[in-house]
Amino acid sequence: MSNHSDDASSDRGHAGGRRFIFISDETFDFVRKPVGDDKITGAQIAELAGKHPHEDYVILHRLPSGELEAKRPNEPTKLADDDQQFFVIKSDGTSNAFYVDGLSMEWPRPSLTADHMIYLARADGDSEVVIHRGDGPADVYEGDDVVALNSPGVEKFTTRPARRDITIKVDGELYHPPRHRMTPNEIISAATELLPSQYYLVRIKRNDERESYQGKGDDEIRLRDGMNFITVSVGPTPVSDPAFERGPNLMLKGLTALGYAPTLMPNTAEHVVFDYTVQSGPHAGRTFKLGLIVPPDFPLTWPSGIHLSPELHPLNPSGEHPKGCIHKEHAKPFQDGLGGQWQYWSRPYHHRGVLNEAVQSYMTHIWRLWDTQ
Repeated sequence: MSNHSDDASSDRGHAGGRRFIFISDETFDFVRKPVGDDKITGAQIAELAGKHPHEDYVILHRLPSGELEAKRPNEPTKLADDDQQFFVIKSDGTSNAFYVDGLSMEWPRPSLTADHMIYLARADGDSEVVIHRGDGPADVYEGDDVVALNSPGVEKFTTRPARRDITIKVDGELYHPPRHRMTPNEIISAATELLPSQYYLVRIKRNDERESYQGKGDDEIRLRDGMNFITVSVGPTPVSDPAFERGPNLMLKGLTALGYAPTLMPNTAEHVVFDYTVQSGPHAGRTFKLGLIVPPDFPLTWPSGIHLSPELHPLNPSGEHPKGCIHKEHAKPFQDGLGGQWQYWSRPYHHRGVLNEAVQSYMTHIWRLWDTQ
C-alpha cells in the first residue's frame, strides 16, 4: 500500500496551475496523476484511471476529515492541495455504509481487509479493528483478516492498539515472540528444534484456510496475538503399510467445528465420511469424498491413511508419496457402503510433542498430502 504523502513530498506545488492527485482501486495501490486544473469531475478522474465506461465505476473522494464521499460523474471537486486521494472501483451494484472511529464510510465491495480499514481510519499501522455484534465477545481483526461489510444496518467499527505482548502457536505449542516482526525462518529456529533448511512455515487462518511461506523464509511477517502456524517438511511424506491406529465422536465434533459436515457411514462405528475441497497444490478446487477409519482410542492412535472417491492415482502398493502406497482392497468397505470408486492412501501421521487440537492437527496432515502432490 503506497504512502502517497511521502511520494509527493519532493514535488510540492503546482507549476503553471497544474496539480496532482492520487488514484487507486480497491487494492489501495495509489498512483500519482497530474491534473491540468484545480478542479476535477468524477468522469475526469475515471478517465485518468483509464476506466471505461465511466458510469460503470464508483468514484470515492477521501475528504480532509478522512471520510469517504461518492462523486457523481459531472460533479466537480476543488483540489485544495496535491494530497487529494480518490478511489475508482468497478461497481457491483451495491454500496456498504459503515463507521470506523466515528468516520462515515461507504464502500462498493462486500468486504475490506483490516489493514485497509485501519488505513482509512488513519490509525497506527499496528492497530486492530474491533466490532461488537450481539451479546458475545467482540470480533477482532488484524492485518489481512477480511472484514465483512454487508451485514444488515450500518455497523460501527473502532480501532485500538494491538497487544504488545503476544502469543502465537507453532505446531500446537505456545510461543512468545520477542518482537512483532519475524521471518518464517526465525520463527522455525526459535519456536522449534527444526532446521529452516528442512522445513517451511504455513499459517492456519480463519475458517481453516492456509497461507504457505514456502520460498519466503526471509520475508518478515507481522505477528499478531493468536496467530497459528505449522511447520511442513520439504522432504517426502513417509508412507507405510502398518496401521497405527480414541474416538470417532471426537473426530466428528472436531470436523464439524472446522466447518465440515461429517457423518458415520451406515452400519459402522468408526468409518467417518465427509466432503473435502482441496485448498492447494495441483488439484486445488476439486472436491473429493474422504473416508477415515478412526480408532476407538483416537488421538492416542491415528487413522492409518485416507480413503477417497473418486480415485485419483493408479494403484501402487509400494513407493513414496504422492503416488506410492495406493491401495484398493482397504477402500472396499467405503465402496461397498457408499458406491462409487474408492482408493486408499496409506499415510500414517507421526505427530511431534504436545498436541492440544488433535482434529485440526490431523486435517493439517491431510492438507499437506494434497499440497505436496
